[in-house]
Amino acid sequence: MSRWKKLLQDSLSKSMKEDKDSISYCLSTVSRFESGGDGSATRYEYHPESRTVVHRGFVNERRRHDDQHGASSEEDLEEHTSDNLLVCTDVRSPKVDQLLHTSRASGEPSSGVLPPQSGPLASICWWFSPTGEQYRIQARAYVISAESERGRVAGLTAEQARRLGPRGGADFQWEAERLRVYEKLSSELKASFVGENAPGSRLVADGSEKPTADLEKRLEMGDQELRAAALKHFALIVLEPVSVDLSVYSPAPL
Repeated sequence: MSRWKKLLQDSLSKSMKEDKDSISYCLSTVSRFESGGDGSATRYEYHPESRTVVHRGFVNERRRHDDQHGASSEEDLEEHTSDNLLVCTDVRSPKVDQLLHTSRASGEPSSGVLPPQSGPLASICWWFSPTGEQYRIQARAYVISAESERGRVAGLTAEQARRLGPRGGADFQWEAERLRVYEKLSSELKASFVGENAPGSRLVADGSEKPTADLEKRLEMGDQELRAAALKHFALIVLEPVSVDLSVYSPAPL
């Protein structure tokens, strides 16, 4: 296990006992806007974008009660994980376009099947108030959506799929990992991926959106059509750390 990962896990474990919001951190990306036209040279402007996301663990991180490998201890389970962090998102969200702007042609909209991409840089700022620690992580970001028609997970090349997977993960499948994370979500969050309006859309005030409670109930009752709709929009963002900086702003509590 990387030293920084052990420190981070210890910070998270200690902080969650006092502050449940410690599971969230700020993820920053960059938006690219084109300017110019009418015969003038095209120029690009870059705007920082930040949002709070929920940590969904590390790639293939499991506990003994849901382990598929027959591991007998936490140390054994660690052998089947990686140092890459996970968050989830809706493929229609603005941050997906921001992460893919280096590989998508100008003006091409986001869709349920995403093109391969080289992993643009993103920045994590993770503050743990109970321990007075802040982690600043620069990472390459990769979006993993539903499988493409070619039978592979959209968003990753074959080399990236191998590199980002867990250690000793010969049997690891990214689509299975995407489904594993999805199934751990609350019914309320699962229902959010079914909505007709993409995240970042203007607020609908005419009451045309389906009530979330109704969607939650149908998902809980096993509505396969709704589940398929949610999974079409559900994606993982894999964050591959490039650098990690830890700042301690106050003494750790006794």
